[in-house]
Amino acid sequence: MSMIRHRFSSAKVVAALGGLVGLVGVVGMLLGMLLGMLLGMLFGPLPGAVAGALPQPVTRAAVAPPDAKPVTAPIPVAQPPATDPVVTQAAVLLTPESGPVSTTVTARTQGWCSADLSFVWTESRQPWGETVLKDGWFTATTTVPPEFSPGSHEVSVLCAGDHPLDWEPAAFMVVPPTVSVDPLEGDVGTVVSATLPGSCPGDVTVSWDGDPALTWGTAESRDGAYRATTTVSRGLSTGSHRVTASCTVYGKVLFSWESEGFTVTVATRPPDTTSTPVPRVVMRPDKATAGADATAEASGFVCGQVVFLWDDVGRAGASPVAADGTAGTTVTVPSAFTGRHTLVVRCEPATDQVARTDFTVEPAGSQVTTTTDVGSSDTADQEQGGIVTPWVWVAVVLAVVLVAVLLLAAFLTAVALRGPRSRRWVRGHVRVMPGRRAADGITIVDTPVDPRGPEVSVRLEPHPHPGEHVIEEMGT
Repeated sequence: MSMIRHRFSSAKVVAALGGLVGLVGVVGMLLGMLLGMLLGMLFGPLPGAVAGALPQPVTRAAVAPPDAKPVTAPIPVAQPPATDPVVTQAAVLLTPESGPVSTTVTARTQGWCSADLSFVWTESRQPWGETVLKDGWFTATTTVPPEFSPGSHEVSVLCAGDHPLDWEPAAFMVVPPTVSVDPLEGDVGTVVSATLPGSCPGDVTVSWDGDPALTWGTAESRDGAYRATTTVSRGLSTGSHRVTASCTVYGKVLFSWESEGFTVTVATRPPDTTSTPVPRVVMRPDKATAGADATAEASGFVCGQVVFLWDDVGRAGASPVAADGTAGTTVTVPSAFTGRHTLVVRCEPATDQVARTDFTVEPAGSQVTTTTDVGSSDTADQEQGGIVTPWVWVAVVLAVVLVAVLLLAAFLTAVALRGPRSRRWVRGHVRVMPGRRAADGITIVDTPVDPRGPEVSVRLEPHPHPGEHVIEEMGT
């Protein structure tokens, strides 16, 4: 009986303790709610209080590198306000946004990358170059490749590491380059120049209307642009014409220029019925040693440009044709040449106008022969040649002068010997002595003071009055 009472009393104690704990819990919950309401009134509602519940966990996809597989992991974060958009892409800005090939382009963008970031042309995937990060902006500069065709070309951003944002590609518009022509119109014989901006890894050929038969020749690169000059020829018809240029590498045209808005108006001259010019070429000199320079002068050509060829094969030079049909250049005799060769002049592109002249390559150390022009440029075939040696002329002149001096000395000597003797000479060489009177006269023999001098005899003959006494020199 006592055991039953003890168990009953223990159950009562446990029940009482459980009720007390529950009461304390309810009181604590009520106090917590009151404290939360008080804090909410003082400092604002807790997150999720408006919805009547605590914030719920949401699931977002973490951004992984391009070569990694996407991994989804639950990340408990607070729900952003409905008015704040989620930024997932950054823009790429290009300056300028269009231009011809070889244009310098600058790309800029913002964002973050844990490794190297670079800008690339999407079609080639080649980096532009060094990317600089300054003031939160990634910047790089490049030039439009010359092989790009006109149209839109995409620029992308590559990040080798982690990046929270993706970059939206930008588009660059490649436009055909234009040719500047000066002047815009002219008659046959007018000199026209063209300027082409940009660069080309090969040769740039300029022509009228893109016709290979009306080419200007190859343009030269100067001051960051290509320049070419030609003369309006009779091959162009009256009207408007465009100037085009092509960038060619190993026979393949990469891109072309065109004179958009620039035209050349050609007014054809009346046909010349008086005479037809005959192409000619003259070499000055017409002989030289290997490696020497010579001047080639052509005339009578009606085309934009001529080319000079050794033996009609090896290119020696080129020259534009002036309005009067003349052209000229300096050619170098190839070091391997010996003997006789032919210099051929042709229009470029080739026409039926051709001129030839012979040229002789002298052995090394030989006397160089020059050409003497005895006619005008129209009579070049009548020229004569001769060996010009200045020292021969000097020797001839000296010989003539010496002979003239000798002749003059001989003449003066003869005149002096045949002239009358002076009194001083007579007193020094003649002495008169009295002698016997002779009927025939008196002969006086003079003994010279100088043993080497001549012996003089004087004969005195008397004459009747009123004659004169005469002294005659008989001999020496």
